[in-house]
Amino acid sequence: MIIRSTDNGTSWSESVQGLRGLHVYGFARSSASLIAATDRGIYRSDDDGSTWTYSSSGLPASSGGVFAATDGTLFTWSGPSVYRSLDGGSSWSHSKTFSAPTFAKNVRAGTGGASGAAFVGLSYPTWFGLPDPTVPTGMVYRTTDGGSTWWMVQADSVNRGDSVTDLVSGGTANICGSLAYGGLIVSTDNGSTWTRTESKYVTKLSSDAAGIVFGGTPQGVARSTDHGLTWTDLPAAGLVGRFGQNPSWVTALAFQSPGKIFVGTRSPDFSTGDMGSGVFQSTDNGVSFMNVGEGLGLGERPFVQALHITPDRRLLAGTYGEGPYVSSLLTGVEEETAGVPTSFKLDRNYPNPFNPTTRVRFSLPSSVNVKLKIYTLLGQEVITLVDENLPAGTHERSWNGRDQSGRGLSSGVYLLRLVAGPYRAAQKMILVK
Repeated sequence: MIIRSTDNGTSWSESVQGLRGLHVYGFARSSASLIAATDRGIYRSDDDGSTWTYSSSGLPASSGGVFAATDGTLFTWSGPSVYRSLDGGSSWSHSKTFSAPTFAKNVRAGTGGASGAAFVGLSYPTWFGLPDPTVPTGMVYRTTDGGSTWWMVQADSVNRGDSVTDLVSGGTANICGSLAYGGLIVSTDNGSTWTRTESKYVTKLSSDAAGIVFGGTPQGVARSTDHGLTWTDLPAAGLVGRFGQNPSWVTALAFQSPGKIFVGTRSPDFSTGDMGSGVFQSTDNGVSFMNVGEGLGLGERPFVQALHITPDRRLLAGTYGEGPYVSSLLTGVEEETAGVPTSFKLDRNYPNPFNPTTRVRFSLPSSVNVKLKIYTLLGQEVITLVDENLPAGTHERSWNGRDQSGRGLSSGVYLLRLVAGPYRAAQKMILVK
């Protein structure tokens, strides 16, 4: 299932047309569409997760994951085969099947790289539940022509007996991969050469806009500032499991803006492996987290396998067995424009009237304490959007028509009030449902 949140995870709604009961393994974006990989194939959304259509022409019945290369080609995989789409996910064609005479290979991970390159990592059977050192395992293959040809770029001698479980591009020419039994492999030359690094056990890899690599672990979140060569465990205070375990197993990551991270979780207890602890948010780059997953799932919180933030700032959560959920436009999202304004100013909210979300922009010529609140016309406080010191600049917030506790409000006129140092301003906003 895919679950969507439009208010920083305060409330969630199902995004399930055709997707209820599915395992959602990952998201990718083409130029115009959002793609979801599920155990029943590929689905496409042209409205950022509100509705979904089956889009698996040319594919087998299930899909293990999906990613986009920098040249716009989409890739997905099923078993030992990779498939590609050149039309934004509308149709798919076979790209490569990896096979060998004595052992099976399955594609387990993929990522885009520099100069239009794409990479996939392979996994292999184990020997009595352990890596089999007699077979060449954990290999990475690369394509630079949109999937027409693939060749091996990471030899099995680096991590013989282990499987690649995830791959991520950590900036120009930097690729990091995680291994099933602990450890990571790193390339800093777009996959030409590889190094095995420390034995940290990482189950999910992701990178922010600056190319910093983050890893989800059974103990929380780790970060690498050198493309995966060395790692630091983040404090992650508040990242507590569903039954009070601390920490929670992080299985998905998404980056809202510098320092602002969302993570999805899984129960550390394998007896409840299809459950999770919810979705958590950090606004201090992983030092602390708060749970924003209340209302996520059909009763019990599900195991979250994928997170994605859309261009219109919706948060999507792909779950194990409950499809996708969605949360409305992210409140608290700050945009700062270049240059310092010369005066205080509160712009008109847009759109106005609105349904369900409107944006508010204000300018600060200096660093001041800012309070941005919404009231009824009777003077009753509805919600606080900002109550903190902000730097000089132009800032933006969104409001989704809900009060502080997440309840939806009725149609009507509401008053927006900004207090910024010595500056006072107010304006009316019209919510239409």
